[in-house]
Amino acid sequence: PDGRADRAWTEDELSQMKNEAILRGHHDIAGILEAIRTTGMRLDEAASIRRSAVEDALRTGVLELKNTKGGRPRSVPLTERSKAILDKALKNSARGDYAFTPAGVKVHVYEKKIKNFIYNHRKVIQEQERSATGHNLDTGDRGALTPHGLRHTFAREYIARRYKEYLSAGISAATASARARKDTAEVLGHGR
Repeated sequence: PDGRADRAWTEDELSQMKNEAILRGHHDIAGILEAIRTTGMRLDEAASIRRSAVEDALRTGVLELKNTKGGRPRSVPLTERSKAILDKALKNSARGDYAFTPAGVKVHVYEKKIKNFIYNHRKVIQEQERSATGHNLDTGDRGALTPHGLRHTFAREYIARRYKEYLSAGISAATASARARKDTAEVLGHGR
């Protein structure tokens, strides 16, 4: 290992965190966590996305993100899983509202609520095998679950999917790997 912590969530960790949110009556938190996981949005992007953008994404099959870090718009192709959570967001939001942030709640307040919820429940939910890291940890903690870690999970899945697609198209493994990494960087909004 290179000393970097694996911040990606496992599907079991995500499932448990969503279940905890639902048990506590926070269906909205379960929804936004799933949205981040299936689209690679940052927390602030998911919290500030409007219902109209979700409607457009479901119509076109591509989520167009404009309110992004660094101001660089990007496009995220939707999977059946991401379509399902975006469709659910439409059912739970009114025209003109945010898709995931509840009506009447300020986006930055909602973001803090999500972070606090994860922080308050992650010690029980995160897997024991997580390696130690200096990121968002108390002394002696394991690698901590964060909203950003869901982007790592998305990226891992996206790169694997694109790699397989390139291999299936007859592209060499080395070229497939390079192209899959480039595609993943673009969909995440990274310059590299």
